[in-house]
Amino acid sequence: MAELRTQRHQHRETRDGKPFHPDAPHGTRGGYSNYGCRCLECRAANTLAMRMYRRRDGPQSPAT
Repeated sequence: MAELRTQRHQHRETRDGKPFHPDAPHGTRGGYSNYGCRCLECRAANTLAMRMYRRRDGPQSPAT
């Protein structure tokens, strides 16, 4: 899996100063994490996913 991700990262281009992958499923968390695409749509999808993750996980109380 890591090898595939490395191969995908090698095919990225730069657009607007950010890494962009032409074959990534843009606007998805997979485009951000698996392809390393940092286009506006992929960044927005990652932001939303991380907000939902943090909200779901919530603050943890210390174990006693």
